[in-house]
This record gives sequence, C-alpha cells and structure tokens, in this order.
Amino acid sequence: SSDESGNVYKTIYLQDAPENPTQGLVVSVDAVSTYSSYPQGAKVYVKLKGLAMGTYGGVKQLGYMDNGTFGRIPEKMVPTSILKSCSAKATITPKVMTLADMKTANDQYIGCLVKVQNAEFDAKVLCSIYAPENFTVDRTLNDATYTNPSTATVVVRNSGFASFANQKLPSGKGDFIGILSKYG
Repeated sequence: SSDESGNVYKTIYLQDAPENPTQGLVVSVDAVSTYSSYPQGAKVYVKLKGLAMGTYGGVKQLGYMDNGTFGRIPEKMVPTSILKSCSAKATITPKVMTLADMKTANDQYIGCLVKVQNAEFDAKVLCSIYAPENFTVDRTLNDATYTNPSTATVVVRNSGFASFANQKLPSGKGDFIGILSKYG
C-alpha cells in the first residue's frame, strides 16, 4: 500500500504476490508517511517477535499488545519489525474481482489491491467530491453487470485528508482500483 495520498492512515497493507495474490495482511502501525520507507511494490520481511494478531472492526490484523489491549505497532518499533528487502520494487497488478466476488470470498483478500471492471459510483453521489475536508465518508460503488442488488454494490471509504478528496467523483462506467477491506 501507499499512504502518500493521505487516504491510508496508520496501516500498511501487504499481499503475498505482486500479481494474483492469494492472501492479504493488514498491519496496524502508529506511524505516518510509511510510503517513504516502504514504497508500494517493495518486498518486506516482518519480524513477528513482540507483535500480536488482533481484530479491529472485524478485520484480523497484525499489531501490538500493550497491557492486554491490542493496538498499533509503536512507531519506534516499526523499522525493526518491518524490514524492506534490497530487491527491486515490483509492479503491483490489481486482482480483478467483481463486487459479488468481494462479498462471497472469505477474508483472505483483505489487504490486497483489487480492480473492479465496469464499476460506477451510485447516481445519488454523482457531482459530489470524494470526501469533505477532514471527514471520512462512504460512497457506494455499483457493478452494472449484476442484477442482484445484494451483490451489486460495495462501499468505498474515502478520507477528507486525501490529496484527491476535493475532486469530483467520476461519472460513467470504468475500472475502479482500491484496497479490499471491511469494517464491522
């Protein structure tokens, strides 16, 4: 992942391969601007000693246990827990999924970069911006190729701190690329 645009906050998303991943991992860190140390496509090694698995918002993630409470890996521990390989950066190719795939797949793809083809933002939010300044908002994304309403929509979460937050949502059908996640 990359937090360079400001839409990813204190999280590093990892996947097991640059293309056709089979597993994603959410790493919760108490650090920002992680893109400068861990650019998108960098191979990393994670030292698990002293870290913990926990759940936040229904998502299993790697973090840190402090006095019995699960939370983010402290900033001072991030560089010694997550090590960047000397390997050249890979180009990440998003895994193509339908919205129905996202809803029926188990959580193995959470944290992976995915692409939805023929997607469009819901008509109710057209002419809106991605997110108002300093606020996080949900926008509905539709898959026009499905007729079943329960599998034809997902929520896209955008941060008002993102560099693109004040841009208008695009209209029409196209490819949508994002990190697969869930909350609650």
